[in-house]
Amino acid sequence: MTGPQGTTDFTYDEVGNMTGDTAGSVISYNDRNQATSLEHRYGQSAQTATYDCSSQFERTQIGGTTTTNSVLGVMSSTDATGTRNYVRAPDGRVLGEERANGDWRYYLTDHPGSVIGGTDQTGQRTESYGYGAYGEYQYGTGGGTDLIHWRYTGAWLDGNSVTGNGFYKIGLRYYDDQTGRWGQTDPLERVINPTQPAEAQPYNYSGCNPTNQTDPTGAMSCVGAWGSMGLSVVGLGVSWFGAATTAWTGVGLAVGVAGHYAALGAIAYSANGISESC
Repeated sequence: MTGPQGTTDFTYDEVGNMTGDTAGSVISYNDRNQATSLEHRYGQSAQTATYDCSSQFERTQIGGTTTTNSVLGVMSSTDATGTRNYVRAPDGRVLGEERANGDWRYYLTDHPGSVIGGTDQTGQRTESYGYGAYGEYQYGTGGGTDLIHWRYTGAWLDGNSVTGNGFYKIGLRYYDDQTGRWGQTDPLERVINPTQPAEAQPYNYSGCNPTNQTDPTGAMSCVGAWGSMGLSVVGLGVSWFGAATTAWTGVGLAVGVAGHYAALGAIAYSANGISESC
């Protein structure tokens, strides 16, 4: 397979979870298809992951970092440097963080919602980040305790390096910006069409159109940034806590949520011209 960083071959288990690649990444899973150990190709040793639900949406630990969550996503993270509290907009976007020493970082974002930098409480620029079309690292400043984990499309980047030595945790799945691929097949496709053949490219990110589409839930590409998917993000979050129903305005789709899976009914991937295949 040829991705943003060249040709890579992959191995998978019997249900289609990526277990490794020729570049050195290794992932292990439990019986719920949750990734429990993740080792990234770029020097990050294997990290243990734990979850507070039957999917991968609400992760509570990755390596030496623990997190607290709400229906909007991660609200705080704690590691050896202390606890960071995150400020989120009602649609789920992460706006900034309060660090353990009381300092603040306010995030600067581009059109797809990627964090391209930060400022301190006085408005001085403190970090800068740049990405390729699929989120691959281009440049960055601010490492160590100054590292901002929220990066490409506003998603959480695992690891401890400004260059990125971990996977992106995006909603229900893990994403590798170096190959432009998910580590697992689309969970929403499996719910909607459990007896149908798999889509042509079930691991591709954003329908192979990352310039115009994002996938903040790990289940469905959409046109625009986090704001346009706010209600969907909330709906998927609530789904892990019980039954609820919400509506995605702008597309007019009724989202039925039951148990631990978002049963979205008969949603066609052709909606708004979106396709996961390429």
